[in-house]
Amino acid sequence: MRTVFVGRGGYDEHRDPTLAGECEATLAANDLGVGRERGLAPLLRYTRLVDTAGFGKGFAMLGRVVELLPRVHQDRTWRTRQWAELFFDAFIAVHQRRMDYQAMYPDTRREVRRAIKRAFELAARRPNQLADAERFARSKLRRLFFAEARLPFPAFTLPYCAEVILLHLMHRFRHNRRGRDIAWRAVVEWLADGIRAEIMRQAVFLKAGSALRGAEEISVFIDGEEFFLMFVESDEEAVHSRLFRDSQWIPMVVLRRSPRGDFGHTRGQVRVLTRRSNLPSGFIQRFDDFVALVRVAEQELRGKPKSAWPELVAQSEPPGAEAWFYHYGLRALFNGARSAPNVEPTLISNEQLVACMRHAFDDEHWQRRNEFRIARGGEFLPMPKFREERADPEGDDTEDIEGEG
Repeated sequence: MRTVFVGRGGYDEHRDPTLAGECEATLAANDLGVGRERGLAPLLRYTRLVDTAGFGKGFAMLGRVVELLPRVHQDRTWRTRQWAELFFDAFIAVHQRRMDYQAMYPDTRREVRRAIKRAFELAARRPNQLADAERFARSKLRRLFFAEARLPFPAFTLPYCAEVILLHLMHRFRHNRRGRDIAWRAVVEWLADGIRAEIMRQAVFLKAGSALRGAEEISVFIDGEEFFLMFVESDEEAVHSRLFRDSQWIPMVVLRRSPRGDFGHTRGQVRVLTRRSNLPSGFIQRFDDFVALVRVAEQELRGKPKSAWPELVAQSEPPGAEAWFYHYGLRALFNGARSAPNVEPTLISNEQLVACMRHAFDDEHWQRRNEFRIARGGEFLPMPKFREERADPEGDDTEDIEGEG
């Protein structure tokens, strides 16, 4: 038997370009010959989106909670495995007969909401005196899952998963006199672990605010519109999430761990993360420029030959820049991660990283980007739209800009 975690793969299959659209769950299902099973199909579609594109990881979503659970269970990894397996088993048993199960047990949705309330009481340290993180989690649970009792729970949220588990266990223990009570208590415990994970995440999110005071803000113009790229050196987690939440004008965060920080495998390493939605037009193309500039800088510092353009923007690492992995689905650049703990920290300094950010994204450096692209065998870039408008001496730039907005 093999246990597969949603959103927390045991190996990084994306380094192989031929497997870029797969995840651990889909590969394992294919190996076992069950990849096309109807009962598994929705779960496999979801896990693929979680792992390859970072979708399905919002508040109280299965893909997010599974990633957070190790901090709840710490060295008791069997608890995380048991938690995941309970839902997987229930989903496979219930999915194709869900309408029948719901007809047999019509009160499950109401019972799940009651279980959430009880689970929150178990997860909160002092239910009568909530901390900020607990208060935030409770407020969001109420807003998302209690506002409209008639609507079904969104797929692969904690309440949805709890309903699947409750249906499965009630049917499994239907001949037991205490079957309903056994099922309800199991669901409460299952939900409590998930809620604990979310509360801990919210605490980390709130704590990340302290790291923002030392953040460097890099102003860039992308097709004439100003955005702010952030560079932060911090050992706090969730810094990028906090920045993206605080401002819609921040499309990218570069986070460097302290070389002296007690952060295990991420000591001194760098992560470059981008907003998952509402990115400015032209951003993705310029992100390729940024990736290429960073990888060439790494090759130069290590005394290695510079790669051609196709290698510089490939998902897998080019020779001499093995420290940098480009995740296409997330549009992110990683110098080490949980799934790659032994990657050597980059030799690129903070100042060089900031310079790469400016040169890759700002309209002002369009010509320099083109020279770099052509030298490495890349395609010529058209002039930014805003620069074309400014070049017209007859035009009124202010009116044109306002008209576009």
